[in-house]
Amino acid sequence: MKIKHRITLISVVLCMVCVLAMWSANRFISGIYLETTLQDKLSAEAKLKAHEINAWIGREKQNLEIIAERVIWAENHEFNTLYKVLEKSAAMNYGNLNYLALEDGTFVDVSGWVPDEGYNPLTREWYVKAAENAGKIYVCDPYGNHTTGHSGRGEYRRAE
Repeated sequence: MKIKHRITLISVVLCMVCVLAMWSANRFISGIYLETTLQDKLSAEAKLKAHEINAWIGREKQNLEIIAERVIWAENHEFNTLYKVLEKSAAMNYGNLNYLALEDGTFVDVSGWVPDEGYNPLTREWYVKAAENAGKIYVCDPYGNHTTGHSGRGEYRRAE
């Protein structure tokens, strides 16, 4: 092989090695940068959403305290009176609907849902946990809403 061909071959191989090395380095550095940037962005978005959720839960807790006070101070604890208390609270509570159960098993749901005869609110997790944590607000895990089919989340407090 002539020297001219050897030099050309070595130059071509050297160029290919350099291009391949630059491509690999660029891909590796870009990948790390992209991953770090993406993690930072996702972390910032998660913190923002967490802040929004915490603010919303804080408002919900305040509203629940107001509803509990209204129920306690109601003229009587008949179904219609309690329904009106919950109905007025729904307007104040950004349209969120509330329901309550009394120790005698009376269930009042402002959405108008009437449970079947076998429904016992006193055995439901939300009632039991609220009773166990008297005076404190119990926040349940997300669940499927029986009236809308959408997922929901609840906060419960036992009114003393």
